[in-house]
Amino acid sequence: MLAAVVPAAASELTVTVMGIRNSAGQMRLALFNNPVDFPSGKSVVTRNLPAREGEMTVIFEGLTPGPYALALHHDENNNGKMDISLLGLPQEGYGFSNDAPVFLGAPPFDAAMITLPEEGKTITARMVY
Repeated sequence: MLAAVVPAAASELTVTVMGIRNSAGQMRLALFNNPVDFPSGKSVVTRNLPAREGEMTVIFEGLTPGPYALALHHDENNNGKMDISLLGLPQEGYGFSNDAPVFLGAPPFDAAMITLPEEGKTITARMVY
């Protein structure tokens, strides 16, 4: 008897980013499914889009259902990195899924983790400047 191969379910994550202070540079969104990589290692998928003041919506398609965490960066000067002051404080906007708070560094994966079901999910993330 032959067994049918069933493709893995693909899901969709819709992210609305709120509180973008201007349209300068790029919005960088990185989606992670491995706590070891979060938030600056290898992401599952990264989107770099022109920033838009106020809010913007980004859709990640074809994802495997399961746990993810999202990291956001408003690269206002478009230099491809987070600019940091001499005191070690971010000089550009950032954010995380669940609006996970930052204390002396990025939040842990668990604080930013969302579970993506097969039917998809919509979340909101707010920028911090």
